[in-house]
Amino acid sequence: MKTITIFIAGSTRLKKERSILKAMASDLNDELHEKKKNVTLRMRSHDNAEDSQNAYNRIISDEADIVFFIIDGKTGDKTREELNLAIESFKSKGRPDIHIFIHKSDHKTNEDAHNEGFIKGLLDASIQKYCIDYTDDDDLAFQSARRLRHYIHKSCSKTRPSGFLPWALIASVLTIIGLLAFMFFHQSQTIIIAGGGSAANYVSAKTKKINIKDYPGGFYLHLPSEAAWQLLTEEVLSNSDSRTQRYVPVCISASVATDSAFLSNIISKDKFLEKGAVISFHLGNDTLVVYAKQTDYTKKLLTNEFNSGRISIRRLAEVISLNSDSLNVLPTTSRSGTRRAYESVLPQYGTGLSDPDLFYTETSDFLTLSKKGKPFMVLGTRHYYPLVFNNADSVLRPKPMILVDSLDRPVENPIMLYCLANARDGGLEFPDVTKKLLRNLPLGSSPKIDAILNAKRFYISDGEDNVIHTLSDIYVKEN
Repeated sequence: MKTITIFIAGSTRLKKERSILKAMASDLNDELHEKKKNVTLRMRSHDNAEDSQNAYNRIISDEADIVFFIIDGKTGDKTREELNLAIESFKSKGRPDIHIFIHKSDHKTNEDAHNEGFIKGLLDASIQKYCIDYTDDDDLAFQSARRLRHYIHKSCSKTRPSGFLPWALIASVLTIIGLLAFMFFHQSQTIIIAGGGSAANYVSAKTKKINIKDYPGGFYLHLPSEAAWQLLTEEVLSNSDSRTQRYVPVCISASVATDSAFLSNIISKDKFLEKGAVISFHLGNDTLVVYAKQTDYTKKLLTNEFNSGRISIRRLAEVISLNSDSLNVLPTTSRSGTRRAYESVLPQYGTGLSDPDLFYTETSDFLTLSKKGKPFMVLGTRHYYPLVFNNADSVLRPKPMILVDSLDRPVENPIMLYCLANARDGGLEFPDVTKKLLRNLPLGSSPKIDAILNAKRFYISDGEDNVIHTLSDIYVKEN
């Protein structure tokens, strides 16, 4: 268990402000526990440390990972001493992180301005950015929680406790072990279907023949699109001979890839094309849907949207921008295709999704979604949202609202399939397991698709030198 120690510095008279920060940290600790994060927060201050300046200084220089300074009015000598000590410790040891919260008052005196200028004058450029203005108690809680979340995310990304393995790594290791065992007993090729949950759910819903997440004779790997795309690149680098391949990767994605997604600093486009090409299939579109908890607050806030079952991009951006303190706005995880879809349309109205720690998954429950007692708004799609919604009664069931553009058209996310075709005798060929999968997927009824799947090889039209090709670039030679 990683412990992050925070010391609250500043005038001893600011007891209310210290209580606000302690309550914020307590709520965040509860949240970390609910999410089974291997992190706990320990708050220290003048109120619960040994009553001596030497004790405070020892905590700042030797124990604290973060020091929160609260500045509201006159700054005493002890506060300045603590700030100087924190700065010197940061410069020599790289810790603690220093965050200075300065109360912005409408009635600032000359002394207040002098104190603020003095404090900022102590800081060099690397620390200056951590001076944060706050307007009132609620803003202090919000600003401090925001920065503490960022620190936790950064800290956990850098280091992990001894003996701890990320669940994603454990899942990958178990999958690889299972894959190797499967291939040992089965000499035929094995297909790996990699991609995100929204794409997998969409494909499974559109065909009654297969469940992507439980595909017979193969494996499903839940990966962000970027990682899934790179799986195809790795296969090109390691083995492009379809006759000796032991496993064959394909990628399903709620994002449209470009050539650069399959290239890297260790393979050029020319080298890639010597070994094969990526064939893309557009499987359909998944509609973006916003799911909001039905409470008195949201019913009043979203009256028209609840009644129509639609919400415009502009209105969604407005709700997110003006209600972040009263509403949990939850997108999918970072790097997911669904999150990127929302991130691509919201900035045009001045709003984004900047908090990497605020997200939901299919397994999120109502307690997680409604943390801190706030109503929630889930940014999902028609086929991806918390599964707990399916069995909720009429009181708990969130209200779905289709996201629409300025012309009231539903905003849709393309669902794509990317398959590797291997270069062979001047043409391209799909491995047999890829052909089998394609015959089971909703590719539409097309003589061209049937011809490609039945032909031994197919070819790319002259002048096309891209890594990714669509059906319009492909032809089959007549016998």
